[in-house]
Amino acid sequence: MYIQNKLITLSETDATGVIFFTQLSKIALETFEHYVVSKGANLFQSKEHLYPIVHFETDFTAPLFAWDEVEAKLELAYLGRRSFTLKTHFEKKGEPVGNTTIVHVVQNVKSKQSAPIPEFLINLLKQI
Repeated sequence: MYIQNKLITLSETDATGVIFFTQLSKIALETFEHYVVSKGANLFQSKEHLYPIVHFETDFTAPLFAWDEVEAKLELAYLGRRSFTLKTHFEKKGEPVGNTTIVHVVQNVKSKQSAPIPEFLINLLKQI
């Protein structure tokens, strides 16, 4: 599991002062990005593979407001040959506030077809 703390800013909320629904998804993606970078990998500038999202879902269990600190807990939920699923659980002061599920596939840049997950990425994912 990889954990990242995030302070919700005013710009991430809507007119009611509650986090705008797309922002939790953004934080989940940033958590994965930060994990990859923390491991010294450059996944997002690959010349061979793309990692498009084919499924994304978000559940909210409690509101988040501007200046709330949220803890994002990233975990690997599924590792296939050509796809992987990441779950991010969000907590505020130890209480669950939501979670996301993101399914990525691996795509070959040249052929635009699905491809096996590169070995270096399999190793990174297993370390989450």
